[in-house]
Amino acid sequence: MLLALINGLRDVLVTLLNNLLTAINTLIAALAPVALGIVNALIAVINLAIGVFSLILQQLMLLPRMAAVAITAFNNAAATPIPGAPDCATLASGGDNPLCVAIYILDNTLMKGPAGALIPLLLGAASIWIIAWSINRIRSAFQGVG
Repeated sequence: MLLALINGLRDVLVTLLNNLLTAINTLIAALAPVALGIVNALIAVINLAIGVFSLILQQLMLLPRMAAVAITAFNNAAATPIPGAPDCATLASGGDNPLCVAIYILDNTLMKGPAGALIPLLLGAASIWIIAWSINRIRSAFQGVG
């Protein structure tokens, strides 16, 4: 009787373990394609990120060449006066205009000697002052809003 009880209990445990292993195998078989799909999706997202990053790098590599082309185009462009403004290319064509006379005098006196370096320095200092003034005005405008 005791032996039959032990054999019955063993049979129940074996059946329970077999059913449990079958359920685990079925679960693994069902989840394997899902896990594979998730891994494939992650690989696709990583490949997409790498592709976008390489495209951005390629575009950034073009910036120096684009700047060089723009500078060359600017340097090779023909000088064209603004419509309505005097053409000060020669004193004869704009000789009656005081602006042309002032530019002619500056080009042939101040800019010829050692003081020629003074004008760009003064223009640079004035530009820095204007930029600092603009930043202060913008900052004060935003402080008044906030």
